Amino acid sequence: MGSLTVSSAREITGVLDIPGDKSISHRALILSSLVKHSVQILNLNQGDDVACTRKALEQLGVNIQNDRKGILKVKCLDHFIQPKSSLYLGNSGTSARLVMGLLASCEFETHISGDVSLQKRPMERVMQPLSRMGVNFKETKGCLPAIQTGTRNLLPISYRLPVPSAQLKSSLLIAALSVNGITRIIEPALSRDHTERLMKFLDMPLKVYYENKERVLEVTGPYLPSKAKSILLDIPGDSSAAAFWITASLLVKNSNLRINNVCWNPFRNVFVDILKRMGGQIQTISQKSQMGEECTDIISQTSLLHGIEISADIAPSLIDEYPILAVAAAFANGRSIFRGLQELRFKESNRLETIESNLKACGVRCYVQNNDLFIEGKGFDSISNPIEIYPQHDHRIAMAFSIFALASFHPITIHQTKTVMSSYPTFYKELSKFSNFNPGH
Repeated sequence: MGSLTVSSAREITGVLDIPGDKSISHRALILSSLVKHSVQILNLNQGDDVACTRKALEQLGVNIQNDRKGILKVKCLDHFIQPKSSLYLGNSGTSARLVMGLLASCEFETHISGDVSLQKRPMERVMQPLSRMGVNFKETKGCLPAIQTGTRNLLPISYRLPVPSAQLKSSLLIAALSVNGITRIIEPALSRDHTERLMKFLDMPLKVYYENKERVLEVTGPYLPSKAKSILLDIPGDSSAAAFWITASLLVKNSNLRINNVCWNPFRNVFVDILKRMGGQIQTISQKSQMGEECTDIISQTSLLHGIEISADIAPSLIDEYPILAVAAAFANGRSIFRGLQELRFKESNRLETIESNLKACGVRCYVQNNDLFIEGKGFDSISNPIEIYPQHDHRIAMAFSIFALASFHPITIHQTKTVMSSYPTFYKELSKFSNFNPGH
């Protein structure tokens, strides 16, 4: 799968542009396939995960083309067609769950599959409410592969989300656009709202309000696109990708970094608040609005960090940032405690255990108790053997510990480096600007 040995960096300086937001890219492609207009998309994330969503849509008959200027053009048919082969969605849980919602109103049989890692991730949480709407699943035990058959007569439901999951919520919102009636989705605990923002930007029939202190999303279907018009979606930079470089600039001496046009969604920028509470010197400037999302430029510089306790209630807003926050905590003064990380067990890897095992491989004193992670900052044990990181095919683990290497005194070998292709194909090209690295053993 590829290995690299990464050494410490002298400084993290300059101006950096980052890939288009991966979460928004999935949603831009899928919702564009429903609007029946010509849609142009700028700065689509080029990782393998988003490529899986694109390929699935093309198998369903959606015409997606790149022009010479790097603009993606999406043109859909009046209806989806039955794919000639299985929809293979690689390692992308977002692709799998959102495509299930898209297929809910398609009366043909669709085989949905993924790689070994994706086949271990729970899909029952999506299948159960879609089944209530009339969708049939077979040859599945709550995971992939699965065979799905939708119906044109989808039933409206009122559904309270059992866990805060943007993917589950988005799947149901997408399915609800084909329902003849009102679908209500109730969020006792909030999760990322990229789907809601993009639906509003595209004038889809979504109403958001609060009832008994719970957020309610109400879709009145079926969605009928307005008269033909041209739509431009300019996707902001991925804040989860920015988190790696911001952390690197805080940890490496003599650093001063600017990252342009980062998505500043309130469910995605919590990691910056955490780093600031740890003592990170971070500024945001040039804020603007872009396709329903707030964006900003971020400036960060070398800082002296201290430990922090992160409560369980904000865990859903940090689900992708915990690996790099764990790295920040390892180099901070004092103990850090991250509470309520049970959802990390259901990501690309058992992310909680993978963070712990690789921190220990780097000499960091840490442990997991129930679903809480405890990290003793700067409490490094001596290391006699070469340090090797095994990400368990989790792209965020590979990137987080590559950043660890930039701030470490020891060269660190990162295995399975090709896993970053799922979200950030140019990550190691960017890393080479700050550190020399060699092929691992």
